[in-house]
Amino acid sequence: MSARFRLPALLLSLWGIVGCSKVCTTDLRPGIVVNLIGGDAGTTGCGLLVHATSPGYSDDFDCEDAGGACYCAGAWERAGTYTVTATVDGRVVDSRSVTVHADECHVQTVEYDVSSTGDAR
Repeated sequence: MSARFRLPALLLSLWGIVGCSKVCTTDLRPGIVVNLIGGDAGTTGCGLLVHATSPGYSDDFDCEDAGGACYCAGAWERAGTYTVTATVDGRVVDSRSVTVHADECHVQTVEYDVSSTGDAR
């Protein structure tokens, strides 16, 4: 290759390595987050349980009661379509289909609220 084409060829190959690659973080992200609105502080924890299923997959979400805000997260780094059921103190308050998408690095978290009384949100 002649000297006059070496520099542009080198720059193009570096662009392919650096310019088009995406640097991903190593953190794990939930596919779904469900927030409880109107929870009863007298219940054990926050009283919310969330369960998701899809073909060949079943998950009971991790729930947290963080200073009065109750939320559950699951389907960690797992894209797909799920049936998600939320119960408060054994009573179903919400059930819906949720589709989680992903990019090159992580899932795109779907977050929504459910009411302790079962009112639609």
